[in-house]
Amino acid sequence: MTRIMCTGVMFVCLALSSALPGWCAMLEPVAQVFDVEGQATVNSPAAGKDAEVKKGSLLGREDALTLEKNAVIRLYFKQGGRKEVRAQDSRVSYKVADLVPM
Repeated sequence: MTRIMCTGVMFVCLALSSALPGWCAMLEPVAQVFDVEGQATVNSPAAGKDAEVKKGSLLGREDALTLEKNAVIRLYFKQGGRKEVRAQDSRVSYKVADLVPM
């Protein structure tokens, strides 16, 4: 009985350790908002809900930005570089991973 329990615990630990690096990468910020004009929200899979984008907000690769009409967001990236994201005439959505400079 003890051997079965130890084997089960070992399998659970192994499964969690292999899933943890992917989950941590999802949480690691890759960009920071340095300016916001207009209204924008971010949907983070880690948080599981929408939040208002504010100056200083940290964004992960899996986060999704939604900009309302005429909104502008300016980002600094962890690996260097900046980017300005605009919504001209309609609401637009972007995945942060698609915005990261190569």
